[in-house]
Amino acid sequence: AGETSVIVGLIRNFGVGQAEIQHLLGEHVDLGQGVIHFRRKKTGKPFDVPIFGHAKECIERLKSDGRLKQGVPVVQWRNPRKALQSACERLNLRPYEPRAIRRTFIVHALQSGIDPRVVARWQGHKDATLIFKVYGKFIDANYERQQAEKLDEAASAEKIIKALPSP
Repeated sequence: AGETSVIVGLIRNFGVGQAEIQHLLGEHVDLGQGVIHFRRKKTGKPFDVPIFGHAKECIERLKSDGRLKQGVPVVQWRNPRKALQSACERLNLRPYEPRAIRRTFIVHALQSGIDPRVVARWQGHKDATLIFKVYGKFIDANYERQQAEKLDEAASAEKIIKALPSP
């Protein structure tokens, strides 16, 4: 369904939760500054998420659909969990919850080398502790091996000697 697609698209492109999307108004999408102003539902604290390059198509769709009007919710709220479950059944996919899509965004950002403090800020958290605690366990073994290889490359004796300050 169209509305479910918009909600899932916002979760997928920005990694925010359903509650933050539910209260998103048209004026919160600041095209001039290139950010979306969200408010963390649990704490009431505002936070900004950049309009990422990969998300510009999503934002353009919102704009062309007339969803970015002052004082008007960007989405007409339905139950995205139920709608996503129905869509998965129709497509013969295993069921996904909106939280899994959010988690995918966060883990992808971490595995892409985005500073966890920045990822935490994009999620409306004050520091990266929760990001590490909740999402760190989803980092796959292949990524860990790649990181270990980077350290091995960086720690070669020759590089270490060259990096030492002159006496």
